Amino acid sequence: LPIRRLLSYSAPLSACGMVLQVFGRMDLIVLTAMGGTAALAGVYAAAQNLSTIPPGILAVSFSPLLLATLSRLLIARQELPAKRMSLYALRAVVALLPFAAMVSGASGEITVLIYGTAYASASQLLGVLVFGALALVFVSVTGAILTAGGKPAWLLLVVGPLLPLAAVGYLVFIPQFGALGAALATTLGALG
Repeated sequence: LPIRRLLSYSAPLSACGMVLQVFGRMDLIVLTAMGGTAALAGVYAAAQNLSTIPPGILAVSFSPLLLATLSRLLIARQELPAKRMSLYALRAVVALLPFAAMVSGASGEITVLIYGTAYASASQLLGVLVFGALALVFVSVTGAILTAGGKPAWLLLVVGPLLPLAAVGYLVFIPQFGALGAALATTLGALG
């Protein structure tokens, strides 16, 4: 494997990984920097963990499998089955939208069940953040498709706007809505 080809894959994928790591923590950091208390940060972190763990497990388990299968199909020059599988994978993520809506609707009960009544205020945040987490699963599946198709640099076009969109959202929404503003900015940034 030539080093140039390895770098053409590893450089953009590493950059995307770093952007996603920063994006995943930026809301909590900005919220506390803009005057959020430690208690508010704890409640926000609880909602953030509840919203990201199930979709994160799905993305971590599904994306590598999709990448391997698509790569195998494309190496065998089976472009049509690879395109179909890519389409089905994206549709599968969209099909999770009703489940995200159910989690959002039952966020009060879920939060109290997992954390107890002390964290009941995290339910409103969970109801918003779950949609942002689902959008990041879509980004993960898109990344697997682009990487298998030999276009890992294109993923930068998908991931690149996350940080600027979220940063603008934090500056606009946090002063007005506090923690809910941070959740809204994160979700809108992920959907952008």
